[in-house]
This record gives sequence, C-alpha cells and structure tokens, in this order.
Amino acid sequence: MTLAFALLAAQPAAAKLYKWTDEHGNVHYSDTVPPNEAGQGREVKSDSGQTVDKVAPPPTKEELEQKRKEQAHEEAERRQREEQSKRDRVLLMSYSSVKQIERTRDQRLETLKSRIQLTQTRVDKLQQELERQRERAAAAERTGRGSPESIHERIEQLENQIQQYQSVIDKTRQDMASLRETFAKKIERYRELTKDTDSRN
Repeated sequence: MTLAFALLAAQPAAAKLYKWTDEHGNVHYSDTVPPNEAGQGREVKSDSGQTVDKVAPPPTKEELEQKRKEQAHEEAERRQREEQSKRDRVLLMSYSSVKQIERTRDQRLETLKSRIQLTQTRVDKLQQELERQRERAAAAERTGRGSPESIHERIEQLENQIQQYQSVIDKTRQDMASLRETFAKKIERYRELTKDTDSRN
C-alpha cells in the first residue's frame, strides 16, 4: 500500500488514478487503463486517494441475455395491459348493464340453436331417403332387377351429405359452448369494472 500512496502523491493535482484488479487477482494503479484491461471493473481515485467514482465491468453474455428476457417480458406485459384496456373500453361502450350483456348472449345463442334445428331437419330428411335407398338396394339384390350401382352411388352421396351436416351441427354446438364462455368472462369483467351485481346466472 506504501507504493500505491506514493503513486498517488506523484500524480498532478488534476490527474485521475485508476485502481483495478486483473483476472489473476492482482491489484493495479495507473493513470491510464490498458486496452486489454478495459473490461475490468475499476475505481477512480482522487489525488488524496479517495474513491470518487466506480466503473462497473461490462455485462457478460449471460447478463445481457437475462436483461433481454426481462425487457421482452416487461414489453409483453405492457402490451397485455394496453389490450385489456382497449377491451374494457369497448365493453363499457357496448353495454349499459349485465342484463343487456345477457340478452345479447341469449340472442346469439338462439341464432345458433336455430341453425342446429334447421340442419337437423335436413339430416332427418336425408336419413329417411337413405333408408328408402337401402331398401331399394336390398330389393335389387333379391330380385336382380334395377341398377344396384346407381342406388349404391346415391346411398354414398346421402351418407356424405349427412356426415357434412352432422359436422355443421357439431361445430355449431362447439360455437355455442365457446360463446357461453366468452360472455361469462365479459359479464365477470363488466362487474369488476362497474360493480354491477344486479343479475347473477
């Protein structure tokens, strides 16, 4: 330490002295920092030997990556808050009460229900024709009369149509379940924003 203070005393009044520890644990004092040591953290000393500033070492790759992840997470949270704020504004502008939200939900559910009923009516008619065509096919097989190929082709067409309509019914039922879930969340959020508890499911 005697040498260090001797170095300090030898510096001009306005000079700065840097103190750093190299990768081998050796302590250095100098008025300049060698380029190969620029990556080390260091202290800036006054002419009286007091530490007047500290220069942190540059961040490691791991620290930079962690910082990048933290910033990305913060940005994602910020965007999520903004999107939620927009949804809240739309919700409050669109409805004046929980009952109004429920009425809208029920109207949309009725529309989907009507679609199912209409499609089911078509399926029932196709099922009836399918049964008739199967009876014709069986009769053609028994008597050897008629054209079984054309009957079989029609049966295949009917089966495909029924399957397509049934897919529409299944998809519409899924839409109804999704709609109920969506409106349940809307009602819950509306109550949080307005403290409206005048209607409960």
